[in-house]
Amino acid sequence: MKISCITISNNTIQSNEQNNILNYIFDTISKKGLSINSFHSVSNTLDSLSRVFNSLDEELLFVVGGNSGSFNFDIKNNLCNIINESIMSFDLLETNIQNYINTNNVSNDDILKESYCPNNSFPLICEHHYLSGFLYRNDSCIVVYLPENLYVVKELFKKYIDDIIIDLFSITNDSIIISLFGITNVDIESSISDLINNNKVKFQIKSNALESTIIITNKHHIDNNIFQEYVAETLSRLKKYTYSTSYDNIYKVATNMLYLSRRSLFITETFTKGCFTKMLLSSNDYKNLPIETHVYSNIRSLLSKYKLNESSYENNKLNVKLISELSSKIYETNK
Repeated sequence: MKISCITISNNTIQSNEQNNILNYIFDTISKKGLSINSFHSVSNTLDSLSRVFNSLDEELLFVVGGNSGSFNFDIKNNLCNIINESIMSFDLLETNIQNYINTNNVSNDDILKESYCPNNSFPLICEHHYLSGFLYRNDSCIVVYLPENLYVVKELFKKYIDDIIIDLFSITNDSIIISLFGITNVDIESSISDLINNNKVKFQIKSNALESTIIITNKHHIDNNIFQEYVAETLSRLKKYTYSTSYDNIYKVATNMLYLSRRSLFITETFTKGCFTKMLLSSNDYKNLPIETHVYSNIRSLLSKYKLNESSYENNKLNVKLISELSSKIYETNK
């Protein structure tokens, strides 16, 4: 199953909001045991867009556009030219906007809106922000157009797109999701190889660095007790790496646990140069969690400062033992 993403802007450089949307799509797709085949960024010209669009042979294509009605109209118009479709204003969308205005006693000026979509597409809309997306089947490919607004995109996924993906890729309700952290794809497969190689239950494993998702599906509808035995055995073998049996990412799970236990989060970063902290803060999962973060640029000076043996820093590589010792020293010094 092939899935790709295209971002469209005034140039070929993605905006921060488009990057956030791509990350969200990637995470959402990965947690369903699927993967993104390719990413492309193009300027909003018919030539550049058609060149990329026509070069792809996908079953699902996400196109991320702009954040204003006029720019979205231009992008949609170019897409319509490529797929030989006409663009029009949807009565359904106009009606929903007017109903929202009347019900909430707001003015037209308070609402971001644009209601133009391809004639034979299905409009994707959510309340409060009427920057509309759309869903269109172009031959064997489903094209999903999304405006450049992360809030809107998340709402559209909840309301429409998650169900479309589940139907399209046959992710059934007879599936169990296991989310893992701290184990590689190779080690997962090694740990449960005998379970994977059976012909009764389907295992899908998707890894992104040390964060992985396993989807276990009862594909032949075997007795539920037998299916649950496969699930239980999988959880038993991977227990120390399992943090969730849902699509929640590890940032959300970890910060919620810390928040509920009234603990703070202490982060020390060296090579990552603050990227972990930035990712955590941008995920909006930290909420009221107290966070203390330290960023260091030189690992050797850090080892010297805390009187750790530099020989443990072999071949300029960090290891789990060194990180553990270093974290303990920094925590003891700063608490």
